[in-house]
This record gives sequence, structure tokens and C-alpha cells, in this order.
Amino acid sequence: MSKISVAELRLAFCCGAHLQLGRSSVIRLIDTEVIRMICDEAAKFSVSNNASETSDFRSIAEAVEHVPDGATILLHPGIYEERSIVVTARVTLSAMVMPQLNKLCDCEEEEEEQEEEEAEQEEQQ
Repeated sequence: MSKISVAELRLAFCCGAHLQLGRSSVIRLIDTEVIRMICDEAAKFSVSNNASETSDFRSIAEAVEHVPDGATILLHPGIYEERSIVVTARVTLSAMVMPQLNKLCDCEEEEEEQEEEEAEQEEQQ
């Protein structure tokens, strides 16, 4: 099975959807932007080396070998110890989780507390 690009997947989806729908179908009126978003989501694949997590692949190397050109590979948190990864297509690797925002909140709270303490000290003087 040869790899196909994300653009080819989009085209196949759009052509296939077009052939499946009747002329009076409301779905024919879907904005092309929505179809593009659906196709973009279809071009995302996940990797997790944790057997209890659902993912498309268990290793980065396996994902890179099998995803289509232009795909995004989302990495679940973990340590991936892999020998070599041969990249033969244009792919994007991305972390699955966002950084913890509570660290930013803690800093803001500390600043507010410090400002309040300074204001109290000024009032006492």
C-alpha cells in the first residue's frame, strides 16, 4: 500500500461525498471550510507507548513510516526510546498535552499577595 498525501485524502473525501449525496441533500450545502476541517482532523494520528491508552501507533518510527505526507503525529506523554527514525515524508510531530497553566496562575497569585503585603506595609508606616 503506497502512501497518499493529505491533499489527496481531501480530494478523495470531497469526491466521494459528492458522489454519495443526492441533489436535494442538505449536506451538500456544508461549507468547504467544514470539509477542510474534517479532512485536517483525519490527517492527525496519535502515538502512545502506553498500552492502556488508545492510539493509532505504539512508536514514533512506526507512525512516521505509515502516515501520509502532510500528516500530524500527536505524541502522548511518555518517554520514547527509539533507535532510529527514518523520515521520508513531510510530517509534523506535536505534543498531545498543553503545558500546565496552573504554574502561571500561581505566579499571578504570588504577585498579588506581594502587592497586598506592600500596600499593608505602606499603610502601617
